[in-house]
Amino acid sequence: MHNIDLWEAWVDIEHTTESTTATLYVIGEICVNNTMLEPRFEKLQDQSTNGRLFLEIVPNILCENGLETEILYSEKLDHPHQYNAITIMVHGEVMFEINDLEFLYG
Repeated sequence: MHNIDLWEAWVDIEHTTESTTATLYVIGEICVNNTMLEPRFEKLQDQSTNGRLFLEIVPNILCENGLETEILYSEKLDHPHQYNAITIMVHGEVMFEINDLEFLYG
């Protein structure tokens, strides 16, 4: 359904003399059939287990032919290795999995 090269996830790690912060970013492209709606990720709270983050794309407006649009998720993390994998879902079904997170140090 979707090109595997169009999905990325990374953790941006910032070190200061006082603290270290980490932010997770997930970005991808999806095909939508309605340009008036802005798709977004929603974190599935009850699904995040064993270091895997589950994200649902809402509203569920994906289509095979339509307009390609970018979708972004970001989250401040408690620690850089809070998640080790990400599952992206639509209508409760797995659409894509990211099992290798990249770590960027700034």
